[in-house]
Amino acid sequence: MLEPHCCKSAVVERIVELIEELPDDSPPSTILTNSLIAVGNLSTMKPALEPELETHLLRAAMHAVFTLGTDKDTTQVQALHKVIPELLDVMLGNLLSESPDTDRLHYILEHVNFWIVSRVSQERVRAIMCSTALLRYSITLPEFDISAEFPRMGHYVAQMALFVRLTIHEADLWCCDWHQDSRLLGYKNTARVGEVFGKLFSEGQRRFFLRTAVLAIHDPLLRVSQAGLVLAYSLLGEAQQLMRNKVSSCNRLRRLGRGAGPHSHPITIRWPGSKEPGGE
Repeated sequence: MLEPHCCKSAVVERIVELIEELPDDSPPSTILTNSLIAVGNLSTMKPALEPELETHLLRAAMHAVFTLGTDKDTTQVQALHKVIPELLDVMLGNLLSESPDTDRLHYILEHVNFWIVSRVSQERVRAIMCSTALLRYSITLPEFDISAEFPRMGHYVAQMALFVRLTIHEADLWCCDWHQDSRLLGYKNTARVGEVFGKLFSEGQRRFFLRTAVLAIHDPLLRVSQAGLVLAYSLLGEAQQLMRNKVSSCNRLRRLGRGAGPHSHPITIRWPGSKEPGGE
């Protein structure tokens, strides 16, 4: 008779194989639904999965859910479109509950974050909703230490703020009326994120938030670049001033590297006590 750990691992391995066999862009199916339910239940059993198998599971499950086809031709498919993302949320919540700490949360969020920066709108939106649900769930866990230092939280919040509005009309901040143009609502909401979280963040979280925002300024996609600029100013409480002084802002933007002349040098941003961008 197999040990419980072997049984659990064997079942999960087969579930991962079933999920990976689903074609890309496929409509919601009972196979995916039942697979997520099964893994969610198995996650409540001891012992935990081996890291390699768990990583394989997370990648397969997120790929299947975030790339679901958009066809909703039947009532059943419409229902599954709503249920499947919720089942993924439950599965991730159960995985977090196995070891409810910031390291575990960071590990799961890193997998979700891969999809938040997707250029495909539906994938990005689903990933952002998933990340939000996991963060909300984490603070409800009695064992989760919400006072623990989690500097990477600043990065995750900035990433969501940068990409949640990627689907808005590409409005140029310097050519539109900040107060009247409805296309700039997304940038206004982005500014609000920095203003609100800037008051709640620890010093480490503020550094990660600001670093992510500044690096986004160099993104080739205009909407991301300008959202990064707004985020950086909003953390300092200067977003409104940024909009009022467009000429001065353009000059600041050029100094940050966009529109720089052929003889200018690339900018290297280093934060006190931090490693190279992308490091912990």
